[in-house]
Amino acid sequence: IGALLIAIGLERFVMRIIADARINPVLETIIAALVSLSIIFFGILNGMAIGIASAIVLFAYNYRRIPVVWATPSGVEVRSNVVRSPEVARLLETEGARIVLFRLQGYLFFLNVSSLRVAVEKRSDERPPLSDIIFDFRDVVGMDSSALMAFRRIGQIAEERNFGVAFAGLSSELRELFDRAKMWSNERLISVESTDRALEFAEDRLVAESLRG
Repeated sequence: IGALLIAIGLERFVMRIIADARINPVLETIIAALVSLSIIFFGILNGMAIGIASAIVLFAYNYRRIPVVWATPSGVEVRSNVVRSPEVARLLETEGARIVLFRLQGYLFFLNVSSLRVAVEKRSDERPPLSDIIFDFRDVVGMDSSALMAFRRIGQIAEERNFGVAFAGLSSELRELFDRAKMWSNERLISVESTDRALEFAEDRLVAESLRG
């Protein structure tokens, strides 16, 4: 009788997994099978722990596919609210591409922040040469230590390629995180209260650089 009950249970288990596989995503079906088998062989508590861990890994894997950068307008496409003279306006029209604004979103962590560093490295190799990069943090909800490492690397690139980096709209929590990491010891990195203010600084510097040239 015991063997019969086990056989019936296994049959129903296999049929349920097969039926769910036709509806659910493949990874969710694999996790469901893994959790069920873990409960059978290792007990309920261990099976639940494995299920929670697997769900977290699946969430992180899926979340990384959400672009951390949702827009990258240049200084030609977006300007500060400062009223400029016609001469300066023409200068910004021709040289504004040297300013790049990265509008960020979501939570920055090790699985998605690498794409941001790669994007900065790629742009720094292109023409015209960068004058300033601005990171807009208004839509960022948080970040981990690997994101700090990525921004530190971006600061090194800024030193090597001679451009500035502004972090605009940091929340108090993120600002404290940057402060503890001593990010501002790199003179190329600054924190600005708003994107408009950061654009103003970048435009002023671009104009001053052009006048010196």
